[in-house]
Amino acid sequence: AHRAAVEAGAPTIGVLGVAIDRTYPASNRALRKKIEDCGCVISEYGPGEASPVRVGFLQRNRLIAGLSKALLVVEAREKSGTMSTVGHAERYGRPVFALPGSVFSEYCAGTNRLIQEGRARLALTAEDLCEVLGLEEAREPRRAPAPPPRPLDEPQRRVLACFGTEEASVEELAQRSGLPTAALLSTLMILQLAGRVRALPGQRYILC
Repeated sequence: AHRAAVEAGAPTIGVLGVAIDRTYPASNRALRKKIEDCGCVISEYGPGEASPVRVGFLQRNRLIAGLSKALLVVEAREKSGTMSTVGHAERYGRPVFALPGSVFSEYCAGTNRLIQEGRARLALTAEDLCEVLGLEEAREPRRAPAPPPRPLDEPQRRVLACFGTEEASVEELAQRSGLPTAALLSTLMILQLAGRVRALPGQRYILC
């Protein structure tokens, strides 16, 4: 979830189960730096303060639940730290969502149980969460306006002036423009990419 938020440029909060000056596991240092750049990292343990790793991570789950407007459980065993976070969210009155999963997977046993018992709302799309949280549905980002067309150079203007309303062959365009065949073909390629002319079968061209 943190990686997805960072890649999308969205702020995210990392809640540590160890002292604030530690990164556990150490392999997450690069990810932590990215989280700090667009969000923050917090811990209830001060610099250098010792904290039992297992207990610390279980205790931090209440902070995760308290900081959240809602809790989305993607996967969870029936007995897991994630389920303890669900318990805290329920006590804090936070809405809980869960994704359904395979009945044959132990990693989906917790989420399926939450849905079955009515402790979690079924989440199938992002809109399911947005509706409850009062958020607008995510929209496709606006496309940047197309850059203005580049001005035509002399060979391009000369070739375009050779066209009428009908198609023309390479030989006809070479004769009318006075350009060498190699230069003419290069110019025609540029005009095609610019959307000014269209190639037809038999080395013939027509204005778009």
